[in-house]
Amino acid sequence: MQGRDTVIHALSSLVREHQVLSALVDSLAAYARRLLEPRGAAPRDLAAFTRVLSGFADELHHEKEEEILQPILSRHGFHWQDGVLAEVRSEHERERYLTEVLSQAAECELAWTAEDRRSIAATALALVTFQREHMDKENHELFPEVLRRLSSSALEQVRAGLERFDRAPRHVALGVELLRVADDLIARYPSAPRLGSGAAVALGATLGVR
Repeated sequence: MQGRDTVIHALSSLVREHQVLSALVDSLAAYARRLLEPRGAAPRDLAAFTRVLSGFADELHHEKEEEILQPILSRHGFHWQDGVLAEVRSEHERERYLTEVLSQAAECELAWTAEDRRSIAATALALVTFQREHMDKENHELFPEVLRRLSSSALEQVRAGLERFDRAPRHVALGVELLRVADDLIARYPSAPRLGSGAAVALGATLGVR
């Protein structure tokens, strides 16, 4: 039988990051909608959103999944070239592309036309939808399957690998910096709770993650 503490903590850092990202993309959706309003939204804030998405979502969260979690899973029966692992990596690439499109738009903030705002809002909402679907796949398909199929020793490898990553000084400093930016954006662009938005929270509660 797997030790409960091992099961609880193996994926806890990834689940916590999903909770942050869920709140962040909800705020990005609020930002996109506000772009289309008469008063609009601050163009410079788009650069802040893309900075967090590039740094926190990709450089920290996705790197942990692709460089630590997935190689361990592939050594314990998960297929690397097809199935959920390949799908997740492909989706990460799509997220990077959409984030880069927004990042390039943010560099031209002083020249935004009404049509630019409509295009940026549409791209931001496309990223929001894609990111939500991606996290739902991990929360409902990948993570439960990891906890079901991996032994206690394999889950301990996952936990230890993710912990080493989190404790690296560069990752600590980057995480603190980006979470500060994310907290500011989430506070200034609040979004009403949406139906089905609690997947990461529910999984976190199941695992004892706060």
